[in-house]
Amino acid sequence: MQGIHVLSTKFLIESEVKRLRDAGFQYSFHPFITIESKDDNKTIERTKEIFEKQDKQTLLVFTSVNALRFIYIAQKYAGKHIKTSKIACIDGITLQNSLNFFDAKNIVIKAPNAARLAEQIVKSEYKKIIHFCGNISLGEVSDALAITGKTVERFVVYETKFTPMKVRQKYHGVMFFSPSGVESFYSEN
Repeated sequence: MQGIHVLSTKFLIESEVKRLRDAGFQYSFHPFITIESKDDNKTIERTKEIFEKQDKQTLLVFTSVNALRFIYIAQKYAGKHIKTSKIACIDGITLQNSLNFFDAKNIVIKAPNAARLAEQIVKSEYKKIIHFCGNISLGEVSDALAITGKTVERFVVYETKFTPMKVRQKYHGVMFFSPSGVESFYSEN
């Protein structure tokens, strides 16, 4: 595999870069998207309201680690209510990061992807669903729940912005980590 050069559309941590290099890959990086948490007054006020007014029928949904990064900002506004929230999230890094904010016993629904998560939420007893998400979302959760009679709120807590560039160097492969990264990349290439 010597001489294979890949472009990553996401910053990789040191251990990931080491694994690539140990396998004989050369690695380059360009962020084809940026993520910005919304920390404006309107979003913060809505966050306070969500956490203060949640009840036993409320389920908070996270399908992205970026939405959880917003919770890091918002936790000082959510107060003691954050520990009592009932959570649904996708497995992997999103689940791992959710444990930084929510008690494991309160993560009541988990699934490998958003479509499966939505299926489980449809079958659940929760009537009020608040999906913490970005401005660009595939809509799998919101669309699946829209026809169920459950109250669904799509709460945008971060913005994905495209940062495309024309790639002039030849690569053997490109590593994508989100549909937005793919769209941004191909908008110039």
